[in-house]
Amino acid sequence: MKNTLLIVAIALISYKTNAQMGLLGKKPAAQVEQLKERPLLVVLEDEGELGDYNKNIRKALEAVWTFSTDIRYILKDEWRKLAKDKDEAKKFAHLYYTARTLNANAPEHSLVIGILENKISTNFYYTDLGLADLILALKNIQIDLEMGADYKKMIKSNEAKGIKFLSDSIEYKTL
Repeated sequence: MKNTLLIVAIALISYKTNAQMGLLGKKPAAQVEQLKERPLLVVLEDEGELGDYNKNIRKALEAVWTFSTDIRYILKDEWRKLAKDKDEAKKFAHLYYTARTLNANAPEHSLVIGILENKISTNFYYTDLGLADLILALKNIQIDLEMGADYKKMIKSNEAKGIKFLSDSIEYKTL
């Protein structure tokens, strides 16, 4: 019984961990390379819409973002126009915050990064809008992207280590 509960718990934890980067699709390395090479459009919110988000995302990117060097800030309307123009969309990556769930693409309150012409994001991170929260989200997104194609292999490897660690210590646990 204890082993069954342990396996279920580990499976749920692994699923949640994998969900953060599970959106890469069939060619993750190519998407990650495109993200790195393309200018990154950072979508700003309309003034006053999300408190200090615009100021905080700028500071957070300046503080920790090293994955791509060409960062451009744009407003939502300009972003939407670029996304509709198929030729222009192929030139950019984008980073934006969503306050609502995006049809199985990202949960509400997430920082989302992807290739502008793709409807499915490359990665997301659930976050609040404070400066420290955005810095943590950007660091985690960046770590995931740097792992790129090796991400799922690393998750599986760490999952096996986690299972062994927990099963070795199960005799000391109580339910």
